Amino acid sequence: MKEEDKERAMKQLQKQYRNRHHHLYQTYIQNKGRPNDVHPQDWNWLINNKWNDSKFKVKLFSFYMLKLNFNFFVLLYYNTKLFLHL
Repeated sequence: MKEEDKERAMKQLQKQYRNRHHHLYQTYIQNKGRPNDVHPQDWNWLINNKWNDSKFKVKLFSFYMLKLNFNFFVLLYYNTKLFLHL
């Protein structure tokens, strides 16, 4: 396998991993219960060692604050541009 193909494959796997964890976390915060395809021990580990971890909560909060700030500055830029007729 070519090196560039390996890199592309790894990026795809990382994206799928993040997507899967995002959907599991959304299931958890919406109190929908453990999905059938997740072993109870794995589910408990995610809850106790990842989602209830203070470092995870800080990272999540920081991520959303950065996202909000970025969206705010984009809106500010476009509104200023429209207002000043640039």
